[in-house]
Amino acid sequence: MQMIDVWLTPEQLAARWSIPKATLYQWRYKGTGPRSCRLGKHLRYRLVDVEAWERVQQEHDRRP
Repeated sequence: MQMIDVWLTPEQLAARWSIPKATLYQWRYKGTGPRSCRLGKHLRYRLVDVEAWERVQQEHDRRP
């Protein structure tokens, strides 16, 4: 069975985390946010990359 990638727009990801889109653009510029890519002229975030980044952030928060 083949899985289909789900891609999020910056608007969708900002809404998911309740943060400004500008924060996502800053993280992208600094290289600190989740992986993203340009599909043509459109910026997109693959859901599996977003979820992986969330897990790393959660692990980082658990450390003393």
